Amino acid sequence: MYATTTTGTDVYVVGSIPALGSWNTANAVKLSAAGYPLWSGALALPVTTAVEYKYIKKDAAGNVTWESNANRTFSTGTAAQTLTNCWSVANADATDLTFSAYATTTTGTNVYVVGSIAALGSWNPVNAIPLSSAAYPTWKRLVILPKNTSFEYKYIKKDAAGNVTWESGANRSYSTGSSTGYAVSDTWK
Repeated sequence: MYATTTTGTDVYVVGSIPALGSWNTANAVKLSAAGYPLWSGALALPVTTAVEYKYIKKDAAGNVTWESNANRTFSTGTAAQTLTNCWSVANADATDLTFSAYATTTTGTNVYVVGSIAALGSWNPVNAIPLSSAAYPTWKRLVILPKNTSFEYKYIKKDAAGNVTWESGANRSYSTGSSTGYAVSDTWK
């Protein structure tokens, strides 16, 4: 599940079968944030079973927020399956965009993308999407976004103390279409 959260909030999956909590949020399955903003987990589900499910967010106080789209559905088979979803975006309405930014940094400083839509943190640096430095000095991340959507975005740097530096210049803009596999390649301004 691709979802941004605030500190202290986690993402869970809950659904129509006992292995997914039978719609009881107290029994929802917590997902790992190890690949944030991608939350993941492996579950053993009964074979050849129709399943309805949704994702929820729980904050430190136990408050629950349900994603706003209709219940998600799938049927298990006899082999392992991988489901890739985006918070509050139905699969049919989602596409992917790989952000790539050439940006040099000092040790302890990372690069993020933030933008005008919820999937990009709604301009809040706390909810910005961290990019991977695996190909440093190019920072990259595939992000799940709504199809046919125009938005603005910028890159930011955060140091180990949490200080934020916004790139200079005007906001960048992009519009997704109705297919998949989009990419942008930018250089820090």
